[in-house]
Amino acid sequence: MKSRGEGGEGMISFILTSVNEDYEYIDGVFQDIHRVCDTPYEVVFTSEREYTNDWTGNVRYIHTTEDTSVKNYNVAAREARGNVIQVLADDHTITANPWNELIPQFNGRQPFLAGVKGYMQNTKKGIDWLDSFYPYQVYCFPFFTRNILDILGGVIFNESFHQGLVDHWLGFFASKRLPLVSRLDTGHFIRTRSVAQTNCEHAFHDNEIMKKMIKEFENNEGMEYNTLVEV
Repeated sequence: MKSRGEGGEGMISFILTSVNEDYEYIDGVFQDIHRVCDTPYEVVFTSEREYTNDWTGNVRYIHTTEDTSVKNYNVAAREARGNVIQVLADDHTITANPWNELIPQFNGRQPFLAGVKGYMQNTKKGIDWLDSFYPYQVYCFPFFTRNILDILGGVIFNESFHQGLVDHWLGFFASKRLPLVSRLDTGHFIRTRSVAQTNCEHAFHDNEIMKKMIKEFENNEGMEYNTLVEV
């Protein structure tokens, strides 16, 4: 059997970033990954914050100069060595090996994109700035083959956003432009960790970005996924 640290075909890359959590908290995520993954894997952890590089498991820590979590995720995605990539967040962890959960559905399809624990966004839920739009799939914690990055312009998350709603834009775009390569999965191997409060400092900015992105999409049939807009 291959070492859990060997790369390439048959390996999953977890990508993760954090800007304000301490070493012990983040390493807890890595400990859970190492415990449940009995197949080859790596973790690519990117952050502009400096950490000591002595994590649990097969972790590559990349110190960056990027100023948003979105850009840090994209750096991690491009640096990933596995043929499939799973996005994680520092306030969530896994309870089972995604390879075992999702690979049977993937079944060699290229390219492939799934939203893990996604859900349908219902426009009747009182989110006023969505009232004029059709429901779309929210691709929480995307699981994807590396060549999805080629389709999405070299990123997994649009860099107009700072932190939130990137899974909304990914799901909106994939639902309408990539129906043959994307799907919504109801996997339940990702769970929320105990945290005091979610950091929402970029909520207003990202809400405004989402409005502009969808307006641009409606008016521009050739709009690309990583089209950049400003508030």
